[in-house]
Amino acid sequence: MIWRPFAQYIEWFDKRSNLVKVVALKSGERSRFSRAVQLLEDEHMTLENIAESLGYSNFSKAFKAFKAWTGYSSKQYLYKNRG
Repeated sequence: MIWRPFAQYIEWFDKRSNLVKVVALKSGERSRFSRAVQLLEDEHMTLENIAESLGYSNFSKAFKAFKAWTGYSSKQYLYKNRG
């Protein structure tokens, strides 16, 4: 993951499409987004553990947020980036 914070935007490299994407985030979501991407790349973390680590009480809310940020479901991201 390559990201650079620009106010409330994050720029990241999408391995799936080989494009740099810019994601607009609400206030306070930048750290959750970067942490979510880090945790999704960790092969030892389950989706439920990731949601809990991000502070979500319900893991479906965490992954709805991830899809809103990236346009991909967490499972699509895992499939393309974990191999």
